[in-house]
Amino acid sequence: MVESNKPIIIDQIASYSRNREAIPSFTGYLFQFELALLHILEDGSIDDAFDNERIENKGSFFIEKIEDYLKYYCIDNIKHLKLAQIKYHSGYAGAAEYEEAVLWLYYNFLLFNKHNTNSDEKIHFTVFHHDKSPDNKSPINIFSEGLNKNAVKSTDKQDKVYKKILDEENGLNSTNLRKEFIKVLSFKKTKDRVEIIEKIQNLLVRNYSSYRSEYSEKEFMYGAALSFLMDKGIKGDWITQSKLDNYFINTRVNVNKEYYLFKIFTLLEEIIELILKGIKTPIIPVFRSVSELTQNEIYIYETILHKIEKFLISKLRIEKNRRTLLNTIISNSFKVDYHCNSNDEFELFLGNKDSLQAYIMKLAKIMFFHHKENKGIIILNKWIKITSEIWLFTYPDEKRINGAILGRTSIDGMSTLGDLIQRFVNYENKPGIWYMKIGEEDNHIRASQTFYYQHDITQINTEPTPCYPDDIFHIQCLNCLGINKYTKTELVQNVFTNGCVRGDS
Repeated sequence: MVESNKPIIIDQIASYSRNREAIPSFTGYLFQFELALLHILEDGSIDDAFDNERIENKGSFFIEKIEDYLKYYCIDNIKHLKLAQIKYHSGYAGAAEYEEAVLWLYYNFLLFNKHNTNSDEKIHFTVFHHDKSPDNKSPINIFSEGLNKNAVKSTDKQDKVYKKILDEENGLNSTNLRKEFIKVLSFKKTKDRVEIIEKIQNLLVRNYSSYRSEYSEKEFMYGAALSFLMDKGIKGDWITQSKLDNYFINTRVNVNKEYYLFKIFTLLEEIIELILKGIKTPIIPVFRSVSELTQNEIYIYETILHKIEKFLISKLRIEKNRRTLLNTIISNSFKVDYHCNSNDEFELFLGNKDSLQAYIMKLAKIMFFHHKENKGIIILNKWIKITSEIWLFTYPDEKRINGAILGRTSIDGMSTLGDLIQRFVNYENKPGIWYMKIGEEDNHIRASQTFYYQHDITQINTEPTPCYPDDIFHIQCLNCLGINKYTKTELVQNVFTNGCVRGDS
């Protein structure tokens, strides 16, 4: 398709659909591009997303134009517009989760009817979705519920799109319009995201591996293709199979650095979701006594975790901060000469997912305690100081300075001391307090004990263990924190007190 020949109605509808204030998750945002990429690769084939198998007249795709993507092609002088809404839920999602999306599709249907002066233009809407709920999503029921729920609300509580719909329907036969819309609306359930990614990778390697040796690397091809789509989407360019072919065959292919950053943020979202799932439906061994959380306590944790997520995303956009977070949470030795904005960096985060989760859970429990005890506003920028080497942590009640919340340690906590000491010893701001979960084998460790980064062999025995003052540190075992005992806070204050309630050993 010559881009100048695209139907004028596309831009007319798009001008009304701006500023929808839809902010998808990073996972959802990536999935939009992933599914659009798969549909481009399969366009016209037997697997065509809209069941339009054809050899000629391949489609032109516009990412985030009117909807998540728009597909246009022409057959026998009939112009076909296919609008796609893409929704991804890792868990269960009922019909209510899709009501607003369908109302937006109906609004665009009304705009199409308003501006369409040619009978040679046809439109169809599809909601491509993934969730764990049953497949039987009923378009008519979802559409009707979305309208009916808004109809009984006061004007100030109605969805923005519902008000737009009423404006467009004014003076028209809304009953007939709604019936016509249902005829051109469909729901399609997609495969899981993992399966989608695997299918994309296999198609890319099959299509292009004969051109260059590096094109046989699935992860590279997947990243390069998504980078291409993201770039075209930002620029507002049409995308076709032939443009994708030209990209891989005739240009210098690379992976946008934003792609790997998005993958890290997607991993972070998965961790937050996993923690929330554990809080809402805890799997608790029979020998562990944990009280059930109230709905208000769950809400508090949700608020806290989203605050942590927002804070981490804002900080991790900076390369240096990603390096120093890994320095803080990884308890064993690891490769430090990796490049930022690379698959190596993402693999480090992925390989230490448990440590990042442990870091977030410790911080969340401290914040829950702070909130429960009415100790004031939580300002993470004051609690956490990011240096060029490490993320330091100082709780407002803590009299000692330069603490560090560490990630997950091995079952034998003492076995990690060597690696961490070797890493921290040359830091300008060494952590003086290690907030580190201790295993059962290390129950002899007490916060009152003094540990040393290095001994000064030039000093004569003036002290039993001569050491530079800033080379001393203490370990808070975090037994009093009770990370998995979400509502138990009676002993948390002990974590920020010098000494140990269990006494010396």
